[in-house]
Amino acid sequence: MSAGFRLTAWACILLSALSSMIISYAGLAGLARLVGYGTVEIPIVGLVLDAAALLPVGIDVAIVASTLVWLGQGAPSGTTSYARRLALVTIATSVLANATYHGLIGGKYWWLASVVASIPPAFLAALVHLGALLVRATPATAPAPAERDDVRQDQERDDQEQETAHQDAPELAPAAPEQRQEPGGAPGDGLVTSGNLFDEIARRVREAEAAGLRPPGRGKLARQLDVSEHDVRKALELLHQERAEHLATTPVPGQ
Repeated sequence: MSAGFRLTAWACILLSALSSMIISYAGLAGLARLVGYGTVEIPIVGLVLDAAALLPVGIDVAIVASTLVWLGQGAPSGTTSYARRLALVTIATSVLANATYHGLIGGKYWWLASVVASIPPAFLAALVHLGALLVRATPATAPAPAERDDVRQDQERDDQEQETAHQDAPELAPAAPEQRQEPGGAPGDGLVTSGNLFDEIARRVREAEAAGLRPPGRGKLARQLDVSEHDVRKALELLHQERAEHLATTPVPGQ
């Protein structure tokens, strides 16, 4: 995607998300006032706040934060799983709260008011989702000269390995189907993320060693798994560290 298209997309996302948030804010604040929330004074500082206005802020900001953590990169798998559940709960809460408020004040066409009121919070969640995916799709920054040399050396070594490998030696299987996003699946499912990248790399290294082949290099792993060289390097360093610790703690037979 060109820079112009990306800038236009971001402008549309921000404008639509802001509009949806304001509309959702009105419904949630109205529901809070309907059930009795009013102003509250914070002791010591003497600050007076509208408690009803804090309900939409808390819910909508939670939607944005949890969705970004869910779809972002670098968080542990447990954190990503929790963020996903929180995002779904907060989205459902906002939709139901808006629908309830407008259903109560909608009069004869309360059902239509409920349906219309559920649109803005749903759109807000969808737009945050789209923004996170757009960030994920942004090309990584060009590597430094030293890193480019490492990448070129890895690629050359991989090419040499392919030329000298035994013809009858089994090749590593391509990326497992479950590591690709399938149409209709839940967003974020089946992707190689920082949460499962280490396990996948460790599996491929073990398979290569079991087959009598040289483990794949950093560049080859990055291309196969569609991740950055930096992430592969960190995973390989962690794998080497764990193996070294295992060897250090394994007793020597006869001692």
